[in-house]
Amino acid sequence: MHLRVAAGSVRCTRARSVMRRYYRDPRRCDLNGGNSCRRRYSDGWVCQAPTAGRFPVIQVCSRAGTVINGTVRSDESSGAE
Repeated sequence: MHLRVAAGSVRCTRARSVMRRYYRDPRRCDLNGGNSCRRRYSDGWVCQAPTAGRFPVIQVCSRAGTVINGTVRSDESSGAE
């Protein structure tokens, strides 16, 4: 996955840890946001996996005006190894 800060400012190491926490979170999803898996964290970050219409964006985390997008790289989406 490729990370991109779409709005605001956040250090690369922090962006990676926020996205990793969402990806590894074993809790059930909050489906009140529709058909995407949304999770809220105590430090204010809200992360979700958008619907297929947002592809290649597969994960979004935001907090206080900062938005991090996780996207599939072109070599990942083709199925090439």
